[in-house]
Amino acid sequence: MSFRDYAFGARWLVMGDIAEGAFHSKYPTAVRTGLNRATSTYGLSEFERYEPDFRMEEGSNHRIEVMGIGRDQKLKMKVEKLFALCQWSAIEEVDLFVWDSKNERSFSGNIDEWFDAMFKHGEYAYFPEGKPYIELHSKYFPFEAEAAE
Repeated sequence: MSFRDYAFGARWLVMGDIAEGAFHSKYPTAVRTGLNRATSTYGLSEFERYEPDFRMEEGSNHRIEVMGIGRDQKLKMKVEKLFALCQWSAIEEVDLFVWDSKNERSFSGNIDEWFDAMFKHGEYAYFPEGKPYIELHSKYFPFEAEAAE
């Protein structure tokens, strides 16, 4: 059974852990900043809910959002998350780190270039719970892959 075939509750328990583990292996001094499976986000704006996951180091204005892709080789980003990260990038430098668990490699670079690729090559779709997202196949990623260390 593929990850996407599991019920949302089962996916929620591990969502992001593999990608964040790969990120921490590469950048062990990064500091967590974003929410990590908060029990409630009631009353928070999308800007607050989608705060990037890490700072490169304490006090840095360089933020990193971490996401993963699997067998289908497609990055799937909620439209509301994309717009929130766009707001964050107007305030601080934001990069996106994408971990490819199937091929044990990563892609990383400035979020603005990821946005451009998503709008140029992405396809719109809806998660089963109804949220719209844009999926971008890895062949359109704007950065070269780096092998795992």
